[in-house]
Amino acid sequence: MATMTKRISIFVFGLHKAGKSTIIEYLRQKKFVPQTPTLGVSISQLIFQKLVMEFTDVGGQEVFRKQWDSYLAKPHVLVFVIDALDRDPNHITDAKGELDRMLRNPKVVGTPLLILINKIDEPLAMKKDVVIEKYGLKEFSDRESAIYDVSAQTGTNMDAVLNAMTSIVLKDEAIEYFVNEEIKQQSRNLLASYKDFYQKGNDNFKNGLLDDALACLNLAKEISSNLFQLGILPSGKEYRNLTGTIMKVQKAIDQKEQAQAEKPTRSYLGTLKEEARTVEKRDKVFKTVSIFLFGLDRAGKTTFVEYLKNDAFQNQNPTLGVNFTQLVLGNVRFAFNDLGGQKMLRPTWMNNWKAQDIMIFIVDASDSARFEEAKEALWSILNRPETRNRPLLVLVNKVDLPDAKPLVLVESALDYHEIDRSPKSIYEISVKNNYNLDKALNFIVSLVLQDNEMEKFVSREIKRLIKNYMAMYDAYVKEAKVLEKNKDFQTAYNRVYKARMIQEELFKHGNSKAHKEIKKCDEWMSKLNSHFT
Repeated sequence: MATMTKRISIFVFGLHKAGKSTIIEYLRQKKFVPQTPTLGVSISQLIFQKLVMEFTDVGGQEVFRKQWDSYLAKPHVLVFVIDALDRDPNHITDAKGELDRMLRNPKVVGTPLLILINKIDEPLAMKKDVVIEKYGLKEFSDRESAIYDVSAQTGTNMDAVLNAMTSIVLKDEAIEYFVNEEIKQQSRNLLASYKDFYQKGNDNFKNGLLDDALACLNLAKEISSNLFQLGILPSGKEYRNLTGTIMKVQKAIDQKEQAQAEKPTRSYLGTLKEEARTVEKRDKVFKTVSIFLFGLDRAGKTTFVEYLKNDAFQNQNPTLGVNFTQLVLGNVRFAFNDLGGQKMLRPTWMNNWKAQDIMIFIVDASDSARFEEAKEALWSILNRPETRNRPLLVLVNKVDLPDAKPLVLVESALDYHEIDRSPKSIYEISVKNNYNLDKALNFIVSLVLQDNEMEKFVSREIKRLIKNYMAMYDAYVKEAKVLEKNKDFQTAYNRVYKARMIQEELFKHGNSKAHKEIKKCDEWMSKLNSHFT
């Protein structure tokens, strides 16, 4: 039986050049795609969780505004777009008049309204509060409404807009029932896959198949993120147990490889330091990499640096002010500016900005009460023009603690996916248990790989990571084929999309075959998309 869909109507209006079409294309393609002005009307669709979101985008030129009513069927949502760059008093008056006229139209009585202030990425854009004042915007007592400042070029707040649209339409009882039934089925499928990979991972671990165990458990962890978003694993206990098991498997792999090499047991960092001492006897340091290390107090910044220095976990007192620490690996000196994270010290962080090569932000996964505070602290630095184009590494620390939240929730709390810079990366870590610290160090080291002497410091973790990614990719492809055969095209599409994301990661790690696989995924997604458009 063909997959059912529910059609949602969204009417997008505003003056010409406000960016209506560009916003719609960003929502559809998750990237900036320049658009020509709409002449008349343009209708496009976005498939989201079995919902067909149909956007009616009307031209904003004066000659077309009189025709808006012709295309205005009973929509589920109204979206009014404002150009934050347009300060022309006549244009503002025209826009206010069109908004007022639309809201008095009998066809949209009570229809929810989203107001999008676009182009906020531009230096000359008006601030949100200035736009609200000039346009006389307020809460509308006769309908649900919200105002977002967005950028269809950088993607700022676009996820929030999509979430707002879906939240609004889900209040429609008929749609809510439809989506709930679909989510229940999706949850059952995901839960079955999660349990299957979790069990296979544990079985492989018991049978000594460590690499296979790690691949299966990492895939189970990926699926668990979706289960958290659907509210299927609300307590977090399963996620913590899974993380703990992965830590044990990785430790067992390290011990096995060290034993096979017939070398004394030592950590990845210990190996780096031994190589560093050998090189230092021969050469001088020729490169210094400066690191801007910041985050809230008690996140574990100083503990992280001290672990890198001493190759052992030691509790540290909170940094007051700034702590300068240096670590030499081979021919490279890493200089850490460890900034105190107390509230009174955060306004002084930029006083210590010396155009550092890398920024590292550390957040406590167990301190969910301060996630919003952490987000504000992170973005207070990212929004500074001095820090643009600087690589960013986000470390989610203390994932071993009982109250630790999953990575997907921390990413959402920090608006991590809204960060527009490259390279960037985010890892869960536990300094106390030496979990994923080698990945964090690999990210730092990879930024100086143009120095031939540094290539020796690329750890076996990268090869292992690629192997795990390949196992996850194969699992997603296999599952997508079964779903496609069963005509569950939407879920199959989601699996292929995840498979494509894995290939993008492999491409970043230099896998030459990844580009070909990405192309295959794009063609497959296009084929699946044709079944529900």
